[in-house]
Amino acid sequence: MVLVGLIPLMTTSCSDEDDEHYLTVNGTNAAEHTFPGMFANGKSGIDYKQVFKIKSDVQWSLNGKVNWLNVSATSGKGEVDLTIYPSSENNSESERKVTLMLSGGDISVSIDIIQEAGKPVCHVSPVNEVALHDRICWEYEATSNVNDFQWFLLSQNSRDRLTEKEILELISAEEKLKYKDGYISFTPYDSEGYGIEENSVYYLVTLAYDIEGIAGELKYTRIETPPYYDGDVDAYVSFYNFEVATFGFSFDVYKEGYCDTYHLIYGGQDEILDPAIYAFQINYYLKHNKKHWFSENWGLEIVTNYPNEHKFTYTSIDMLYRTYCIAYGWGVFKNGELSSDLIGFQNLINEEEYDEEYIVQRSRNNEVSTGAFIIDRSKEEMKANKLRK
Repeated sequence: MVLVGLIPLMTTSCSDEDDEHYLTVNGTNAAEHTFPGMFANGKSGIDYKQVFKIKSDVQWSLNGKVNWLNVSATSGKGEVDLTIYPSSENNSESERKVTLMLSGGDISVSIDIIQEAGKPVCHVSPVNEVALHDRICWEYEATSNVNDFQWFLLSQNSRDRLTEKEILELISAEEKLKYKDGYISFTPYDSEGYGIEENSVYYLVTLAYDIEGIAGELKYTRIETPPYYDGDVDAYVSFYNFEVATFGFSFDVYKEGYCDTYHLIYGGQDEILDPAIYAFQINYYLKHNKKHWFSENWGLEIVTNYPNEHKFTYTSIDMLYRTYCIAYGWGVFKNGELSSDLIGFQNLINEEEYDEEYIVQRSRNNEVSTGAFIIDRSKEEMKANKLRK
């Protein structure tokens, strides 16, 4: 709210002999009224203007102007329309206030302006996106006022074909997800159920709601999938000589095709996740040069930039509580470009004996049907911590 109070600090006498000097606002003596207004929700621009009709027989000047406030005149005499509006939004959590002073002759009038605290536009945006040739993975960031949200993935064709109204109707029909920090999502399908295509453009669309259920800003995030490199033209790794024991396992890794270096993630898991999740984990480490909560809570190991063949060993008491052994490698070309694919193995560990057979699989040929998915960080951390007790 904007409060505009006009209070004469010093005026001439109101006697017949001395009332020849005057300064009025909107036709009213300033001593008798205040003039309310509204700069709603910290907004800015001339649409939120307040106009005050000033009449005076003295030359007046205005002092106290601040940089977030626009005034149409800083001096005047006679009849002047004084237009005031905020020139910038107030995005803080507190209101801001300024007192303008109109002074002329021996008359002074104060005008108190208050711009309300800005309420940030409610939105959720994908960040740290990782695109393989056939699936996409990402996490989220959100404004502090988000309660829940919806998302889906649009192909370029759908984005061009649908109107904004149609997109809003489609996303509004999606399931609402209670927002929590640390959500990770992935999908191998677009919103129409078609598989993610290589070398294509997609748009992650998100819509957030505040605690009162009021929808915020519709967000579009453009993501481009890489081309698929098949066979020997790819940069990838192979896994050999797999061995497993009670408290761990070991394996050899060899570069294949045009692989110059590679990044590897491996360890024990109580469930198998989509390859995009492992790509996200590796990519997060590369970007931030620190462990993500995946590795901290799931007991995964990440090694990077290994130029030669290596034998890796994973030993941990956690293997007693794990259902699978996993390892995935992400090849790197000589120019630093990452492969469009992850190749890896996953081994089921039976209660009585270990299944020593393993499958080297490329995600392009993975026949496991996996739909759109979202990981709740807090639940995964709780589950991981419980295993360690």
